[in-house]
Amino acid sequence: MGEYWTFRLHLDIFKVMLEGHDLEQGSINKREAKIMDIRSRELQRVILKDTRVIELLSELNSHHHDTYLHSLRVGLLSIDLGYEGQLNESKINVLGYAAHLHDIGKTKIGLNILDKKERLDEGERSEIKKHIRRGFVILTDFENEEIKMIVAQHHEYQPGSYPRTDLDRRKEDRDDERRSDNSDIDYLGEIIAISDMVDALTSSRAYKEPLPIEEVEKILRTEFLGDSSLIDRVLKRY
Repeated sequence: MGEYWTFRLHLDIFKVMLEGHDLEQGSINKREAKIMDIRSRELQRVILKDTRVIELLSELNSHHHDTYLHSLRVGLLSIDLGYEGQLNESKINVLGYAAHLHDIGKTKIGLNILDKKERLDEGERSEIKKHIRRGFVILTDFENEEIKMIVAQHHEYQPGSYPRTDLDRRKEDRDDERRSDNSDIDYLGEIIAISDMVDALTSSRAYKEPLPIEEVEKILRTEFLGDSSLIDRVLKRY
C-alpha cells in the first residue's frame, strides 16, 4: 500500500508540472519555457511512467525539491527542442531520459552546498562537480549507454567544462566532431546543456533571483559553446 501511494503521489505531482503550474504558488509559472510541440508533453508522460525514472526522481525530490523541479523542466524543454530539430523518435527518447536524469548525481551532494546562499568556495565547487560522475554511477543499470554518456557531458558546453577539462567546443572545432562516431551523442548533450543553462538562469535559486531574459541572452551568447542556433531556438520560448 505504501508503494502504491508513493506512486500515485508522484504521478499527481508530474501531472501538475506537465500542466505548467508552479507547485509552490499554485499558479501558472510564467517563466517556464513555452512548449511548441504537443508530442513533447506526451513523451514526458511516457518517461515519467517508467518505474526506474519514478524511483530516481522520487529520491531526487526527497533530497532537493528545487533540483527535482529543474529536472522536469529541463526534460520537457530538451524533448521539445528535439522535436523541433526533427530528430528521429529513438534519439528523442534517449534525449528525454537523459535530460530528466541529468542531475540525478546531486542526490549525493550535501544540502549545505545545494542550498548555500553565498558563493561556493573552491572545495565546495569541486564537490558539486562530482555530481556528474556520481550520476553516471547511479545510472549503471541503464542498458542504454547513450543515456549515461549524455548525462556525463552536459557541463561540457560552457567555460570551465567538466568532468573533462580544457575542451574547446567552439564552432570551428564542432564541424570535425559532427563527423565522428559520437556526433549524435554530442548534439543531444548540447541540447541538454542549453536547456540546463537557460532554466538555471531564468529560475530562482538559493543564491539568486531569476535573471531578465535580456541578461540571459547575453550570457548564453557569451558562454554557451554548443550549436549557436540552439540559443535562438531556446530564447523564442520565453
